[in-house]
Amino acid sequence: MKSYLFLLPLLLFACQKPKPVDTELKVLGHRGGGIQYGFIENTPESAQFGLTHSEGIEIDLRLSLDGKWMVWHDDVLINAQKDSFRISETKAENILGKTFWSGDSLVQILSLDQFLNQVPLEGKTISLDVKWWGRRPNTWYTDEDIEIGIQNLETLLPSHSANFLLEIDHRKFHEKLEGKIPGLKRYFIEFSNLEAGLKRVKDWGLDGLSVNYMAQGISKKAIEKANQEGIEIMLWTPKDSLSLEEVINLSPNYIQTDYFFQ
Repeated sequence: MKSYLFLLPLLLFACQKPKPVDTELKVLGHRGGGIQYGFIENTPESAQFGLTHSEGIEIDLRLSLDGKWMVWHDDVLINAQKDSFRISETKAENILGKTFWSGDSLVQILSLDQFLNQVPLEGKTISLDVKWWGRRPNTWYTDEDIEIGIQNLETLLPSHSANFLLEIDHRKFHEKLEGKIPGLKRYFIEFSNLEAGLKRVKDWGLDGLSVNYMAQGISKKAIEKANQEGIEIMLWTPKDSLSLEEVINLSPNYIQTDYFFQ
């Protein structure tokens, strides 16, 4: 009987071949995309503007004390009476329907469920930037926070016809999330060094890297290499036409931007 053990290394190599990456550039509106155009970030109005000028949007998520995702960047809120408190230490019922200061304007903060039901998502890409301050004073996410947060996402996301990405630099969150939501792509967030971020992506088995476009090591060649290894690259955040053109020339898979060519 013939032995085919010599084929084993070839088979293992074939199994490890990186998955193909869609290299067509997609532009996402940062925090909805309307900040530079008079809209308040992370609101349906900002998102609707961004979605008409791009392939999708990025929004920020924070977990309330009772485990509801709120669409907002900062943990600290200041209400109309100028009282301050934290989303992470406040139940959703004491946030929803109330008004809070954003710059010189008062705005209502929405839950993720409310937000997704108010913007036209079909066929668009939505990147969820998860801020991981826990539901206790001065703590990061606990195991319970992670379980509750993921259960909430499992309930909400599959009912919407968008392509969802999730960005967070928290290993256990990614580990618990893996395989829970069909089609969801998982990204590590890196601020200063491309290679350091790529190492995390590989070690954690993620789909892509969300990274500051001014981080050390960013180049068109480095991005092409990452794509060849099956890793998508998202760059953020150009705020004017010159920096946007610079980032486009790097040929990433996604760009988060405050500025659109019109």
